[in-house]
Amino acid sequence: MDAVMTKPSPAPQRSSDLAAIVKAIEAPMLIAVGGGVGDMLHTTPMIRNISRRLGIRVDLAVSEEYPKSLFLLHNPDYVNAVYGLRQVSLARSYDTIFVSHFFGAARVPFRAKRVVWSRARDKFWVGAVHETIFNLESARELLGIPYDDADAREYYIGDFIYRPPKESLIGLHAGCKSGHWLAKRWPHFSTLAERLMQRGYRVASFGTPDEYVEGTENRTGGTIREMCEAMLACSHFIANDSGVMNIANALGIPLLAIFGPTDVKTLLPLRSTSAAIALDKPCAPCHRKNPPLFGSGQCSCIGDISLAAVERRLNAMLAGAPGERVVFTR
Repeated sequence: MDAVMTKPSPAPQRSSDLAAIVKAIEAPMLIAVGGGVGDMLHTTPMIRNISRRLGIRVDLAVSEEYPKSLFLLHNPDYVNAVYGLRQVSLARSYDTIFVSHFFGAARVPFRAKRVVWSRARDKFWVGAVHETIFNLESARELLGIPYDDADAREYYIGDFIYRPPKESLIGLHAGCKSGHWLAKRWPHFSTLAERLMQRGYRVASFGTPDEYVEGTENRTGGTIREMCEAMLACSHFIANDSGVMNIANALGIPLLAIFGPTDVKTLLPLRSTSAAIALDKPCAPCHRKNPPLFGSGQCSCIGDISLAAVERRLNAMLAGAPGERVVFTR
């Protein structure tokens, strides 16, 4: 008699697996965040803190500004799923939705038992406190979720883990967004790169192809994810105030950021590996003190930050000296 072919019985589902599946399906909380790279990364300490304090993984909705950037926020330890607004997040129902300030003013028809809008409370004012602290403080005040100083330094990018490379490679990001934001571009990157290479350092440019610094290794172009992967080879990084600066900080690469018209006190990320050079002038930062001038694109004060001032702070970083977190210069 021929053998009777039967389907093998499925393995019994473990209770722990079922609990994980149910927990993911329930998705009790959604956090809505802004879509600029800096806005996204300044929320990661808050996302991590909420997840750890509540003992859950959360869903995220992002007003995505850049294609293929959602991976920046997806960490399997803290996050179930990350959605762009055109995706299914609006069709799902949640116990709680927390809409952060940087998500924007649009009243999206979220479905939840409770929707908490950060912008509904005028107690918090962007510019009065650091943006990372602003997010953590909003969640503390509106959701009752505490945090401590260490939580404010815990940025992340996806599941990337930075390990200092054996060989030195200094990364540069000489660009930023276009329009009046061009006032954030320090004009001396070419000379700095040349001097570093004369001293025997390898130097590479990151960002978009138009941000390439002549004579350096060209690692510009590609997707944001590809850039993040390439940046892991850097031992140090120098950047204007930009999304790439925030990526270097979140990865944990020792970072020197250059601030002119924007506010170093509220925008320089808080990792202990990040430091900055900024202007000490009565008119600075004009982004806060004189918005019409900044908006006109006529501000050129970042050029007042000398090559010598940047080299002094960078040399201390290269030597492993702690140095000041922010050095103000005229």
